[in-house]
Amino acid sequence: MNHPFSRFVVLLSLTAAMSACFWERPESSYSSFAEAKRSGAVDKGWIPAWLPSSATEIREMQDIDTNESMLTFIYDAQQSWELPSDCQPVSYTQIPSPRFSHKWWPDPHSLEQAYEFYRCKGDVPFSSAATWVGWHSSGQHGIHWRAHAR
Repeated sequence: MNHPFSRFVVLLSLTAAMSACFWERPESSYSSFAEAKRSGAVDKGWIPAWLPSSATEIREMQDIDTNESMLTFIYDAQQSWELPSDCQPVSYTQIPSPRFSHKWWPDPHSLEQAYEFYRCKGDVPFSSAATWVGWHSSGQHGIHWRAHAR
């Protein structure tokens, strides 16, 4: 089958498949927490409302099918703020990795060596995903993700 129509069908199928992957895991970035709020990302629940107001370089990605998400941010270590009261410290061995990854997400070695972790009650209604938070020992980099128990 070397007809132009069959090549068109194959090309269209590949394009649709690639587009579906992109739309199932949209990615966004915000220069500041204020920008994330203005965009509606906080109201939609993709960016936690408890992030420090000094948060910058916010990058987030979510999986539309599973309600799992991941985000990283930089913050001013001089700013005083707290995690939600239901967050409890956990060890690196107790955290699940997000089911997807991105180049801006810390590598496993960095996570194990330089972060402290917390497990928080899930914050997405009707989802069994738990919320996880990590703080880099520098006191300037945070990560947050939602993942289902495995």
